[in-house]
Amino acid sequence: MSAPKTHGRTHTVEYATWERIVQRCGNPNATNWCRYGARGIRVCARWRESFEAFLADMGERPRGASPDRIDATKGYEPGNCRWADERTQRLNNRRVSLNGLSAILIRGLTIRGVPKKALTVAFGVSRATVEDIVSRRTWKTALSDLSIVVDRGEP
Repeated sequence: MSAPKTHGRTHTVEYATWERIVQRCGNPNATNWCRYGARGIRVCARWRESFEAFLADMGERPRGASPDRIDATKGYEPGNCRWADERTQRLNNRRVSLNGLSAILIRGLTIRGVPKKALTVAFGVSRATVEDIVSRRTWKTALSDLSIVVDRGEP
């Protein structure tokens, strides 16, 4: 009796990518679960159950590319995914609309020592936006209304 046939691609970048996608969408203990699975982002059954199907639909990864969901509110599935470079992905990421309260929170958390990089991820904004809020180049009205409370660290 012969051994079952395998795809022979377990140690490829495409396989590692597929594995990370399945994990972050389906495993609450996975890194980035909160940004994918917890938000309802799913992997279609065809891909979840078969690396070969994922590879057939996506093809081999072009150099410097990673998987990109064309509609960031939908899951990983044929027709909504492509290999994209970093610039294309930056232009396609989900945006979080900021309001005055978000700006106050960003400023207050920065004052309390939360790293700016963590705030960019948590609020879905660029580092430049965080810098503008912290230096009061934007959201001036909201920040001035509550700046005394935030700066003093009062509740």
